[in-house]
Amino acid sequence: MQYIKGKDRNQCTLFSLFLDEIIDPAHDVRFIELFAESISLPAFAFVTKQSPEK
Repeated sequence: MQYIKGKDRNQCTLFSLFLDEIIDPAHDVRFIELFAESISLPAFAFVTKQSPEK
């Protein structure tokens, strides 16, 4: 099973708004994002597949 990379949060939506603009700066999801980004997958013996360069 491959690691699933999330969508870019700066990506435009159907209504021409950015997800980063919709989510309140103090929303809990921002803390969760910081926590998730800080986790080192190789430190927990997860193997990630590198995407090919374009």
